[in-house]
Amino acid sequence: MVPKMNFPISSLPSVVIASNLFSYFMMMGSFLIVLLTNGIYPSLNWIQYIYYLACMNIFMFSFGLFNSTISVWYATTNFCCNL
Repeated sequence: MVPKMNFPISSLPSVVIASNLFSYFMMMGSFLIVLLTNGIYPSLNWIQYIYYLACMNIFMFSFGLFNSTISVWYATTNFCCNL
């Protein structure tokens, strides 16, 4: 028998986001290597990347919480989100 566990559902979006960040950073690293080999070097404007990365993660977390809340109430939202 599997014991029942009290697991907070709100932590699921953060787990999914954190697990996908590794592949995202690997992809961005390869993109950076391609840019450097083509002669495009970092400038001061590249600092904006840190801000946009943080905003992207906050948006993904809040959108994931919103979708998980809505999908509990409305079963049809799962169909719309999977399109």
